[in-house]
Parts: sequence; structure tokens; C-alpha cells
Amino acid sequence: SGVLALAGLLVVAGGVGTYYFLGLKADATVAFNRGLAAYNAQDYARAEVLFRRAAERFPRSMIIDHTLNHLAMSLFLQKRYAQAMDVWQDLLRRLPETALRPQTLYHLGLAEMKQGHLDKARALWRQVTADYPQHAYAKHASARLKEFDAPPRSKKP
Repeated sequence: SGVLALAGLLVVAGGVGTYYFLGLKADATVAFNRGLAAYNAQDYARAEVLFRRAAERFPRSMIIDHTLNHLAMSLFLQKRYAQAMDVWQDLLRRLPETALRPQTLYHLGLAEMKQGHLDKARALWRQVTADYPQHAYAKHASARLKEFDAPPRSKKP
């Protein structure tokens, strides 16, 4: 039985090697990196398509939170704020303990602000500063809150 197990392992390993050798590897990381290349090239429409495809094909991947976050950012950068919010809210619903939670809440606040919902934006930024006071996005949220809470500058005559 040990010989059969070893033979089976060699067949599987050979198949995996062929799979990679022929360039058939189709995993979440490859799909994410394709989207990231378009995103980094500032082709947000293409990035949106690629991240959406990656999220649909690999919904349980270890990097689904990053995939969804970049999908939402691609939508946000196309000024499609409501759709970006839907994706970020889906991310938080699916993965409430994600390490991306502080930045997701912060970006939800930005999307609310862009749509004129300043009270909702403030509430999200307050949540980031209260729940994650040491996180870098808490500093960003705090700066946004100060911008909105500062008295309006008077214009000099």
C-alpha cells in the first residue's frame, strides 16, 4: 500500500507540474494580480472587470478581502460611489473580522461624503477612530473629522 500511495503521489505531482508548466494555473492570486496590474496602470474599468471575475471565481480564497477591496476602489475611482459602497458592505458582511475593516470603514465614509451624506461619513470615521485608535486609517479618519469640524475660514475683504 505504501508503494501504491507513492505511485499515486507521483501521478498527482506530475499532473500538477504539467498544470503549471503549461501555464494553466488559474488561482486567486493570479486572478488578483491581473486586476492589480490594470489598477496600477490606472485602467480602473478593466481592473473592475478583472477583480469582479476573480471574486466570482474564487469567493473563498485567502485574499477575497483584498480582491473585494480593490474591486470597490476601482468603482470608487470611476466615481461609482454607491456601487463601491455595495462591495465594501458586502466585504464587511462576509468577513466581519477582516484586517481591512478599518480602511473599509474609512473608505465607506469617503463614499458617503462624495454622495453628500456628511453625517454618515462622520459616523463612519468616528467608528474607525474609536474602534481602531492605533491604526493608520484612524489617523486619516481623524484628519477628515477635523476638516469637517473646523470652523469655516472667513474670507478677508
